[in-house]
Amino acid sequence: MKIALIITDYDSEAGIPKFTRKLAESFSKKNDVHVFSNSFSKYKNDKIKFKRILKHTGRIPFFSNHVFFKTLFFAISSTIHFRKKDFDIILSPAGQTLRCDIVSAHGCYRVWRDIQKKEGKLKHQFDPVGLLVNELERQIYNNSKKIIAISNWMKNEILEYYHIDKDKILVINPGIDIHKYRFNIEKRRAIRKKLNLKANELVLVFSGREFERKGVRYIIDALPFLNCKLLVIGKADPYLYKEQAARLGVSNKIIFTGFVDKIEDYYSAGDIFLLPSLHEEFSLVSLEALSSSLPVLITDVGGARDVIENGRNGFIIRRNKKDIVTKIRSITPDKLNKMRKEARRSVLAYSFDEAAKKYLEVFEEVLINENKKQK
Repeated sequence: MKIALIITDYDSEAGIPKFTRKLAESFSKKNDVHVFSNSFSKYKNDKIKFKRILKHTGRIPFFSNHVFFKTLFFAISSTIHFRKKDFDIILSPAGQTLRCDIVSAHGCYRVWRDIQKKEGKLKHQFDPVGLLVNELERQIYNNSKKIIAISNWMKNEILEYYHIDKDKILVINPGIDIHKYRFNIEKRRAIRKKLNLKANELVLVFSGREFERKGVRYIIDALPFLNCKLLVIGKADPYLYKEQAARLGVSNKIIFTGFVDKIEDYYSAGDIFLLPSLHEEFSLVSLEALSSSLPVLITDVGGARDVIENGRNGFIIRRNKKDIVTKIRSITPDKLNKMRKEARRSVLAYSFDEAAKKYLEVFEEVLINENKKQK
C-alpha cells in the first residue's frame, strides 16, 4: 500500500509528531510510506521517503517565522500537492491540510476556545491562528472519508461541535512503545544521582510543554504540605513558577529539567506522575508514565481518564492543592508498590503496533469502498 502522511513538523517532540513517527515506522515495515513535512532531518529513516512541503518561505523571515502564515501556507501547499491521486491513502494527523482521505483527530480547537472563554481569557476568541485552525478543522472533518478520533471523548467533541455523521468517525486509542517505557532500576539510580535526589525520597514527576494549561501551579501549591521532591520536565519558561515556588518557600523541592532526551529514564527516577490539566484529548505522557510503572494522578478530562482505576493505578484529581495533597498522602509505601504493578499492567494493551494494525484495517476499508464506487 502506498501511504502519504502529512504533518507540519515531523521532528517535533510534541505528542502528535511522536505518535506520527511511530505510525510511519510501523507502516513502513510492509508498505510504501511517504512523509510530507517542513522538518524531518532528526528522524530520517531509510524505509521512509521524505519530501519538504514549504521549500521557499524560509527565505522570507516574516513568513517563515509567523505561525499564522506557516500554518496557512502549509495547508494550501499540501492541498495543491495532492490534487492528483498518487497514493492509496493520504493520512493527516491533526488535520493540517485541506485534502486527505483520513484525518487522525487529536484535538478540537473550538472546545479549547470555549474553555478559555469560560476562564475569562478572551484573546483566543480573536486569535487569527486559532481562527485559521478552527476553519481548517471544519474543512478537513467535512471533506475526509474517515475521521479517526483518539478517544471517545474526542469523538463526542467532534460530533457536538462539527455535526459530522457519526458513522464517519471511529475511535483508535493512541499507542506507546511499552518496551521503551518501562521501569529500569539502573536508570533510576543514575538520574537520582545526577539530580542529587536521595534513594528513598518520594519524587513526583510532571511532563508537558504548556505549564499553565497542564496545571504546574497546582502541584507547586501542594508542595508545602508534602514531604517530597518534584521534577518538572518540559520545554517551557519556568520563570513564573520559580517565583511561585520562592513565595511558598519550596524552591528546594523543585527541579526544572527543561527538555530531556530520554524521558523514560526520568520516569524511572520518579514515584508518582501528576497532570492536573485543564484540557486534554488523550494524554500520551500519562500512558508513558503508567507503562513506566508510575501511578498517574490526572484530572477528569480526555481519553486517558478511561485508563485510570481510582486507587489501583492512580487517581482522578481536581485542580486544587487540597485534593492533590489528600490523594498523594493516601499512597503509603506499601500501596505505592502495588499501584506501580497495576500501572504497568493497565497499559500493556496500548502498544503502537496494535494501534498501527487498526489504522491499516481502516485504510483497507476505505480502499474497498473506493473501489466499489468506481465499479
